[in-house]
Amino acid sequence: MKTTAGKPLYLLDENLSYKFAPVFQSLRYNMTSVEEVWHGKKNVEDPEIIKWLGENGEHHAVWITEDWEATKLHAKLIVANKISVWWIREEKRVGLTGLQELQLISLIIQFVTDIILASKTPTYLKASLSGRRPKLENMTSHLLSPKLTWERIKLEY
Repeated sequence: MKTTAGKPLYLLDENLSYKFAPVFQSLRYNMTSVEEVWHGKKNVEDPEIIKWLGENGEHHAVWITEDWEATKLHAKLIVANKISVWWIREEKRVGLTGLQELQLISLIIQFVTDIILASKTPTYLKASLSGRRPKLENMTSHLLSPKLTWERIKLEY
């Protein structure tokens, strides 16, 4: 699966349900999962995922993950491969249920798509639930900066 004209390529990391991908594909989003790309292989290494996105995303590749630490560890590789990252987080860090993850992605994916397509450079976004309300933030610092800064994006439905 590659980026198609006017559509970002979304890749769901292993820490999110691969079962979400067909739901979003049916809604015409170009989404796949680590499970689908690597044919069920477990524990695919993050550098392999990042390189695959860089090769297949044509500057509109988006890695959807919960893994904040892995992305910090591989920040240089993410920047070198020119991919965007969309972190799915829970405000209180207690973790999201699968249903909450699906709801959050559903509520925010069109905003993310519009942001990715409007940007000429990779974008780093953080989506979370604050209670039942989605929150979307854009990284305003460089991914390699020692201190990351964020700006909240107003979501209007």
